[in-house]
Amino acid sequence: MHKQNAASRPHRGIVLVRRFAAAQGLFLFGTITFCALSAALAASIGSAVVVVNNVTGRVAPVAEGTLLHAGSDVQQDETVETAAASATRLIFQDSTVLEIGPFAQVTLDRLIYDPDPARSQVALSILKGSARFTTGILPKQDYEIRTPTATVTVRGTILVIDVAPNGRTTIYVEKGMASVSGGASTVELHEGQWTIVLLNGAPSAPVTGPNPIPFLGLPVLNAASTNNLFNTVIGITGNAAGNTTSACISPSKPGNRC
Repeated sequence: MHKQNAASRPHRGIVLVRRFAAAQGLFLFGTITFCALSAALAASIGSAVVVVNNVTGRVAPVAEGTLLHAGSDVQQDETVETAAASATRLIFQDSTVLEIGPFAQVTLDRLIYDPDPARSQVALSILKGSARFTTGILPKQDYEIRTPTATVTVRGTILVIDVAPNGRTTIYVEKGMASVSGGASTVELHEGQWTIVLLNGAPSAPVTGPNPIPFLGLPVLNAASTNNLFNTVIGITGNAAGNTTSACISPSKPGNRC
């Protein structure tokens, strides 16, 4: 019988060491991958379900934003910006809906969604432009919206907020109630009422009537949504500049990628 040369036959201990090292490598790789995936999932607070034309998201200290598309995740401390003729609809983990119109800049300051309501909070800053805010399933006192001139405590369901370049803020309650503070004063708005807050000023007395600055992004977003009734992502040529429109509807579970 032919005997294998001892010099060419690997020692049993060496084989075991190599196998152990390989197993360790696989375990380490799996652990790193799992941790990275867990961190990514933990960072996501919701997603864009409708994106019309040019919408970007930026998280400091990154200087430039990245284009958002239907299904893009959004993160805490992310600043979302829209260009001309652009809009987006975001849905957060607590089912809050934030619709942002053209020429807007909104920072998603905090979104903590916890089964314990005492630990939950939604806070965002509208720096310029217009937005429509529909509360989710958290207690109303857990929601707060800030602008350069006002702080809005949500006590209802749907608000429309417009921030002019000079910081002047118009708040309209489409449904429910809201408390608006500016300077050292606070006013209560009921359904169908609006107020204006100037820089370093107090909110004006509530006015009952139509919204003086309608949210122009809503018809655009609704039109994009009607083009996607089967939970698919679509792309439509927008204009000569090559802008695109995409829409994605995820009725089964808000915040999911489509």
